[in-house]
Amino acid sequence: MKIFRSLWFTLQFSLIACCTFILLTGAWMIMVSGAPWIVLPWLLTFTAVLSIPGQFIFWMLLCFMPLNQPVQKKLLIIRIFLFAFVVLCVLSLSLIHVPFLHAFPDYGYNTFFQSVLVFSFLGMSCWLALRIMERKYIRFFQEVQGIPTEESTTSELLHSITHKINSTMETSPIQPPASAQGSILIKGLTTGGLILLLLIPTLFITHLIEEREKRHQEVVQEVSARWANPQTIASPYIIVPYTETFLNHEGKPVQHTQPLVLFSKHLTVQGEVFPETRARSIYTILLYRSHLQLSGTFKPQWPSDIKKEQLQLDQARICFGIGDYKGVEKEIRIRFGQQSIELSPGVPAEVFKQSGLSAPVPLTIEQLEEGINFDMDVSLKGSGKLHFLPISSNSSFQLKSNWHSPSFDGNNLPNQRKVDATGFTASWNFNQANLPFAAVSKSDQIQTEGTAFGVSLVQPADHYDKALRSVKYAILIIGLTFAVFFIMELVSKKPFHPVQYVLVGMALVIFYSLLLSVSEYIIFDYAYLISAIATISMVVLYAKSHFGNWKAAFVFSATLSILYGFIFVLLRLEDTALLVGSIGLFIVLACIMYVSRKINWYGRG
Repeated sequence: MKIFRSLWFTLQFSLIACCTFILLTGAWMIMVSGAPWIVLPWLLTFTAVLSIPGQFIFWMLLCFMPLNQPVQKKLLIIRIFLFAFVVLCVLSLSLIHVPFLHAFPDYGYNTFFQSVLVFSFLGMSCWLALRIMERKYIRFFQEVQGIPTEESTTSELLHSITHKINSTMETSPIQPPASAQGSILIKGLTTGGLILLLLIPTLFITHLIEEREKRHQEVVQEVSARWANPQTIASPYIIVPYTETFLNHEGKPVQHTQPLVLFSKHLTVQGEVFPETRARSIYTILLYRSHLQLSGTFKPQWPSDIKKEQLQLDQARICFGIGDYKGVEKEIRIRFGQQSIELSPGVPAEVFKQSGLSAPVPLTIEQLEEGINFDMDVSLKGSGKLHFLPISSNSSFQLKSNWHSPSFDGNNLPNQRKVDATGFTASWNFNQANLPFAAVSKSDQIQTEGTAFGVSLVQPADHYDKALRSVKYAILIIGLTFAVFFIMELVSKKPFHPVQYVLVGMALVIFYSLLLSVSEYIIFDYAYLISAIATISMVVLYAKSHFGNWKAAFVFSATLSILYGFIFVLLRLEDTALLVGSIGLFIVLACIMYVSRKINWYGRG
């Protein structure tokens, strides 16, 4: 009879735990990760197979549990077994290939977060099943020990069981009651499980921050597309059709015409960038206008394999490359020798795989050998970045702006630069040895991919990046706060219920939601201060109401203030964040060890 009842109780427990696990995991994969519905059969099959050895061990545990053991100790053994089973499952899943785990989103440390999620879902499922089946297990153990059952609450039932055991064992060595050590251990494990469980909402917050950042990028792209996209400038160059004669496989001469590109021998670019901001809903988009002055000389050195008589100089065109036509604010004219030529959209050949402007300019060999000077003024608007292509034999670029947060990027950094509160200045210099192609080249020999350089105007202290970094420290905030609560309840002997831990943990998690939403309207530093004050006030008042004195409230106020202040300092640092963070954690751990050194963990005396 005992064997069959144990089997029936095991099947009930397994059904409740498995259904809960499937519901939690399936909802997460489909609603959050966007996995297809076909993943549910995989999950169902995997859960059923995984539960078989657990069911068998659990059934054997119920069947062969010693009769003279107190009911509370039997329940403790069951809890320890379930915890060990959950940990073993998570460790196994991290080592083997499980198809449905690929439905979880990638959060950087993918294996870690998958393990946390599986541990949380599986632990929650087992805990819920045990809570539902607890009364049945108590009655079952009571009947096995021969203790009469009563229709009473669980607390009354446990009291009658303890009383019966004590009365029937007066002549034998007295069994000690459930030790304080065991209760502290259970409370510690429960608190640790809650810390891991509360990491799940932080994943939702992380997903929310990424979603808001993506929305911000979409708004920036939308406004930039209507204003003008990032600009990449290719200084003036000349395209001349060049005809070559080849012998085909039959030995007959065949002519082939291709563009020949002439680059300037000297080039000087001086520019100024004027940043502008545009508001769209709650977002601020950084744009710019620029004014460029270009001057130089065309005086090519002809390679030995180029025959001048095969150049069709009467069809030559002067070209100027830009990134986006919408950025042209007024007509672009070039003073080429003694002529003033207006450039129109379109180039005869996409030498640089970008759009551009061009105009016909008949030439002679004598003019080119003598040298032709040019200069032009260009007014362009754009967004994000202003880049240039280094396509002149000897060139000099100089840029200045009143924007104080530039990012010099591309293939080359400035030879000289100065950045201060009033803006920046930067200069680049190139010569023929820096270029991967000759000053006179055929169009198929020119490779400019990855050679662009310039400046990007960035908005400093992006609040989305800082909010995302702050969420990564959530486990530190939650863990240390729970540790303080745990120590305080041991010292004051006023137990803190797991539900209260969850409420405090949710308050700590909501801090990040407040930080994200408020930082979209005001400066991040002020948003952090407001969110921290609101969260600390709520937790401190809640602690005061539980422990009943302002001394405990002061401890929590000081602890949380130090923690949030420490995280804020880490967010402000970049290169030394790891060093400062490691030292800070070491100091925090030393303080906790010092405070907890006199706690009676075993509850003796």
